[in-house]
Amino acid sequence: AAWQHKETHLQNRLLNETGRYMFSNTDEITTLIKVLNAIAIPYFFILMAMEYAALKRRAGNTKGITSPITAFKGYELKDALCSIAMGALKLMTTALAALFTFPLMKQLYEHRLFDLELSAWWYVPVLLVFDDFCYYWYHRTAHRVALFLAEHSNHHTSEHYNLSTALRQSVLGPFYAFIFWLPMPLLGIDPIAFVLAHTLNLLYQYWLHTEVFEITGPLQYVLNCPQHHRLHHARVVGGHQHGHANPGAHGAHRQQNLEAAQVRDQHQRAAADGQRG
Repeated sequence: AAWQHKETHLQNRLLNETGRYMFSNTDEITTLIKVLNAIAIPYFFILMAMEYAALKRRAGNTKGITSPITAFKGYELKDALCSIAMGALKLMTTALAALFTFPLMKQLYEHRLFDLELSAWWYVPVLLVFDDFCYYWYHRTAHRVALFLAEHSNHHTSEHYNLSTALRQSVLGPFYAFIFWLPMPLLGIDPIAFVLAHTLNLLYQYWLHTEVFEITGPLQYVLNCPQHHRLHHARVVGGHQHGHANPGAHGAHRQQNLEAAQVRDQHQRAAADGQRG
């Protein structure tokens, strides 16, 4: 009873401060999804242009390497165009797959096990974590099971690691990878809310594909950061293969974070030894 009283108090406080909860209906979510879709492509290309400019400024500055971000390969036109083309094809196949995946999710939602209140203060956090949890298992399977690796391996075929690489997506994935997200509507997540969470997840993952910067401090132990995902894309680091199962956009594993920190420390020690020599 005490816990319920505290939750009600928090809900009333949020309602008093904002005048409402996050969402009151699915129409609002649909509107937000349309806005995100409208800004997505400009967001992709503007950030790519900014990254290219930053890499160009660094060109030739390879002395005194102190971290992985100063050892970069930059952009190569054909490679970037290939990635962009694969991203465009992925948009088309995603639209085609949605013709049957979305109705399937709606059907499962009609038989949901729980009724989750869309306007509850906790709905969005649960939504984002649940989507990321499903993505984690998809991504882990995509690196462990040959069938899914055949679909996902395209993403790892670039010789470069930059924002265009994020667009290098599987064309066939949307036709069967959706099975990992089917528990969401069955457990009470509205399919429209799922689309919002998945869109935000993918937009977040986009900027992880860069060598331009790192995120340090406490956040690197909680969130997936560029230095973690670079490790995931690496062929061989320190004699070990990395690339079997990195976390999703938010649920970064502490072990992988520590490995990334160890690799960064190795670069720093090597640079210091080179300067002393």
